[in-house]
Amino acid sequence: MTTGPNTTDAGSVDPGHLPLPQHVHARLVTPYAEYLHVRELYDLQTDTNDPVGIRHPEELLFRTVHQSCELWLRLGSVEVGRANAALASSAYAQAQRLYTRAIACVDSVIDASAMLESMPVADYHAFRIYLVGASGLQSPGYVYLREQLMAAAAVVDAGFDTDVLYAVFSTETDIAARSALTAVMDLDAALDRFRARHIDIAIRFLGAGTSGTGGTDGIPFLRRHLGERNVPRLWELSGRIAAAS
Repeated sequence: MTTGPNTTDAGSVDPGHLPLPQHVHARLVTPYAEYLHVRELYDLQTDTNDPVGIRHPEELLFRTVHQSCELWLRLGSVEVGRANAALASSAYAQAQRLYTRAIACVDSVIDASAMLESMPVADYHAFRIYLVGASGLQSPGYVYLREQLMAAAAVVDAGFDTDVLYAVFSTETDIAARSALTAVMDLDAALDRFRARHIDIAIRFLGAGTSGTGGTDGIPFLRRHLGERNVPRLWELSGRIAAAS
């Protein structure tokens, strides 16, 4: 990490030595920065001792978006785990609150991903080679969240038989339970919105026919998973209610 500017012959910031003004650098030893490990966060992005450090100015945006998304996805996953436990114990208000928080986490990921659209496509390909076999499909945060959502489906299966679910969604017998279960559906829909956003961004930077960075068949692979439902029993209720109307 550096404390002063480093420039190339053209006068632009050397992407391998991103500057940190001295008065900002001094804040890295405050209780706030130490509690949040801000120095380590900065070093993860710009440490020149890292053999895979920043080599292009736009790479900082790319890393910031994806690193922050992993944190939001992890938080969302933890909250879904807590919500699942609340749902299993019929603490419906708490479950709804935590599922809703997880939805906000996914929305934060979608919003952050939109920032990538400000990056020129040619600039992305100037550093794409350094991703080697990296792919968004390898995201541990996404896998974690999806597994927790499937765990929510297991809680629903264990706690609500089909007739009870139908009564919850078609009558006013248990509004609290319906609100919590609706939040599960909303989270499932949010995850699908994220997949759709991922497809749009992938097409923007790779085109519709380019293979994925991680060795998949690219856009067709992503499209095959669009519309997947992790809690299918809840979505199937709509058809039953419609048929009974």
